[in-house]
Amino acid sequence: NGLIQKIVNTVEGVHSAVVKVYSDRKACSIAVKIYLILWEGVSYPEVNEKIQEQVKIKIASEMGIEKIESFTIVLKKIVPKEETPNLPIDAVAVVE
Repeated sequence: NGLIQKIVNTVEGVHSAVVKVYSDRKACSIAVKIYLILWEGVSYPEVNEKIQEQVKIKIASEMGIEKIESFTIVLKKIVPKEETPNLPIDAVAVVE
């Protein structure tokens, strides 16, 4: 779960995500479900494809699991990009 979370968080355009992993030890397979929050202006299909590709490669190479039974990515929300407000000089704290 932590490995997949790290992968998802490194994909450009991802604001945040919740990852759920279900395993079937007998079949040596897993099911992955990701609830995704993206930044505004990002292509959901492209992000979805990147996440699935990177997770499959990493899971196979690091965990030896070749079979992902199901891989679901649910787009929960798109968050508008907020610009950093320009603070007046006297509102900025100087740390020494």
